[in-house]
Amino acid sequence: MSTMPPGRKRELLLKVLLPPLIAATVALILFKTNYLATYENRLYDLHYLLRGNIPSTQNDVVIVAIDDASLQREGAWPWPRERFARLISRIKEGRPRAFGLDILVDLPENISGSREGRASRAGVRDGRGDSALALALTASSPTAILPMVLGRIGPEGERPVLIAPLPGFVSDHSRPAVVNIDPDATDARVRRFRPHPGDGYVSFPVALILAADGLDLSAVTVGDDDIRVGKRTIPLVDGEAMINYSGSRVDAISAADVMEDFLDPALFFEDRIVLVGRTDQACKDFMNTPVPGPKLLETENLAGVEIWKEALDTILQDRALQSPSLPPILLGILLAAIVLSSLMLAAPGLSSIFLILFLGAWLVITHVAFRFGNTRIPVMPGVMTFYFTSILSFIRLFLVQSRLKKLLTTAFESYVSPHVLSRILDHRIELAVGGERKSLTILFADIQGFTAYSEEQPAEDVVAYLRQYFAEMNRVILDHEGIIDKLMGDGILAFFGDMDEPGNHALQAVSAALEMQQRMKELVAQGGPDLKIRVGINTGPVVVGNVGSERHFEYTVIGRTVNFAQRLEGACDPGGIYVAESTWEMIRDSVEASEPIPLSLKGITAGVTARLIRGLKPSA
Repeated sequence: MSTMPPGRKRELLLKVLLPPLIAATVALILFKTNYLATYENRLYDLHYLLRGNIPSTQNDVVIVAIDDASLQREGAWPWPRERFARLISRIKEGRPRAFGLDILVDLPENISGSREGRASRAGVRDGRGDSALALALTASSPTAILPMVLGRIGPEGERPVLIAPLPGFVSDHSRPAVVNIDPDATDARVRRFRPHPGDGYVSFPVALILAADGLDLSAVTVGDDDIRVGKRTIPLVDGEAMINYSGSRVDAISAADVMEDFLDPALFFEDRIVLVGRTDQACKDFMNTPVPGPKLLETENLAGVEIWKEALDTILQDRALQSPSLPPILLGILLAAIVLSSLMLAAPGLSSIFLILFLGAWLVITHVAFRFGNTRIPVMPGVMTFYFTSILSFIRLFLVQSRLKKLLTTAFESYVSPHVLSRILDHRIELAVGGERKSLTILFADIQGFTAYSEEQPAEDVVAYLRQYFAEMNRVILDHEGIIDKLMGDGILAFFGDMDEPGNHALQAVSAALEMQQRMKELVAQGGPDLKIRVGINTGPVVVGNVGSERHFEYTVIGRTVNFAQRLEGACDPGGIYVAESTWEMIRDSVEASEPIPLSLKGITAGVTARLIRGLKPSA
């Protein structure tokens, strides 16, 4: 049996080991000197595109948005302090765990945004608006978190306070917290925030969690790699926490709606963290984020209050991104590069395939870690190591075997960064512009004769009745896992099945409708007006998602299925429930109903039938 000469072994070992070692060294130097930061961030942002939206598992945080509708109904910006006081009082009526006001309150109301005379102020002036706001903030629980802005870190590590709430707004029930957000210097996108900026301050989301859990600053412990907030641990990278954006655009509650008397604040705010901030198009608080936009390679601009909600959800849902130690990652990359070098030496004709396979495997590994392990593994060290390994391997082959010069030139031209990016984009998850097509069950409900009733009764009585009516009906819909799309006068549009949970969404809608009819009877028995509702239900394909402008969306359903449900409601007798045949096919084993009833519906030329629901079967 022949043995390989020692010189041949050393030569072969150098051919295999030298390219990966040089490639890994160069890639590490480029990575540590931030020359690859822009590409690293771009590849990191593509994780969001590949992953898609994170389904909501809990809904602890809600935004009260000062949106365009609020400014149209309540007046142009800036609002008087008394209007803020009214809004905050309404929120507190809902008994939230805590709420944060992402609007600066550092100046008395009569200084119209000027920062002159700041040093001479000792507290809140005696203006009626400031006094009302101070009373709303400090009078009772829950704790309100107010924004403050810190300056740049000084030579001795100190951070001066640039903007702070007026002293009269701060009490046991209202605390300041830091709202500084530093976008990434490479592309001005917000990917992280600093939970503990120093000097005894905490960031806005950390302060809200402390307030919601009834804790103070003593519950915050800062370590080298994480920060503990009570029982919660937030991983840190260079003192910052990475935001794991969900990608979902959840409808905020308009501030104008909150201030309407018929809305029950407890329905939306009870035991939740409430954020108040501007989302109107004239607001200058929008910042770019990694969240995929409606167009390819476009990302979303989110308002500051929306970014804080994403940061809070990241912490509360325990999906904060962590970054593992770099040496083990580099060791694994080096070992893989050695295998790649060996394969290229053994089969140079398949080098391009090997490189693509290794690059693809590395991208899959980093994406799986991001998607399922909430771990951000740096992508570019692996990409550049494999890339440089392939280049050095080809150079090695070129120097050793001149006959491979043509193959080397051709292969080298195909291994450039655009090629890597195109491979990623070829396997991306498409974002449906305007929404996603799903099969859902739509419910329309309307009060028969409400117009006549509202014209005969005092406006105060009508508003009081609507408040009670919507509180009861909305609670029923939510209890049956429905989503309230719109409240239109006295009408309600809701849909079922969008959460992708197992179950019969048609049966959920019908069960909700039956309970709504029962609640109406109870309202009448309690002394309310003798009114009845009509309900129409239809099941079928709809487009559900974001509809609106680029900066302001409404989460809603659109399609013929929705229109047909509305027509069924209009044809139904007061106190009745009409369901389409598509809905009946999903519930026939659980519900008792009439035989098909022929209907002539406006705008629908073909003859249609519906069934009148009588109730659930005893076994249902």
